Amino acid sequence: MSSENLNDLIGSGVGDSAGGKYRNVIISGVMGVKGDVECTDFKCSGVSKVDGSIKAESILVSGVNNVNGDIKCKELSVEGSLNVAHGVNAEKVQIYGVLKVNDDVNSEIFVSRGGFTINGLLNAENIDIRLFVKCKVREIGGQSINVCKDNTNNIKFFEKILETFSMPQKLIVDTVEGDDIYIEYTNAKIVRGKNVKIGPGSNVDIVEYKNKFEKDDNAIVKEFKKV
Repeated sequence: MSSENLNDLIGSGVGDSAGGKYRNVIISGVMGVKGDVECTDFKCSGVSKVDGSIKAESILVSGVNNVNGDIKCKELSVEGSLNVAHGVNAEKVQIYGVLKVNDDVNSEIFVSRGGFTINGLLNAENIDIRLFVKCKVREIGGQSINVCKDNTNNIKFFEKILETFSMPQKLIVDTVEGDDIYIEYTNAKIVRGKNVKIGPGSNVDIVEYKNKFEKDDNAIVKEFKKV
């Protein structure tokens, strides 16, 4: 989309605005947007609700944003809280806050250092998830899938607080399917891949592998078979 002759949408107070085509959308106050939004950059550091979909080059949410449609962009970064009523299509997704998506997430790269709930499929070529809190997704599909518990000093400092609020560092998923898979602290029904390693803290019903399978002594795998 050419940004020539397009205005910016700036929301620094409290109010509503119409959807449409803009150059940049910058929301630092409290704003409701009525309709679809198409822009170059969408940034929300305040509180916003979009009654439609967002199409942009880049989206950065460091505040609270609710989208009652789809998101299509090249890069999506969530440092605050983002709730999407439908699906997300992006080249790169980075989560440092909390993301909730009611449908599928499709991306080339998916990086999570926060928390997420995805009610559909998470599909990406490269998936790198560090577990800070409980994360949930129905299915995961990709080439390289890495899920591990974050053991940095920051998360150790907050572990007792997380446990108090019943937010364990755990991934809950029905199916994981990919080429190279490493998962730990994951509850899954089925894991399928070429090379599969099940790390500590995991509980998996069935593993199906093509080339190689490894299991940590502190993991539970009820059934595994080469296919």
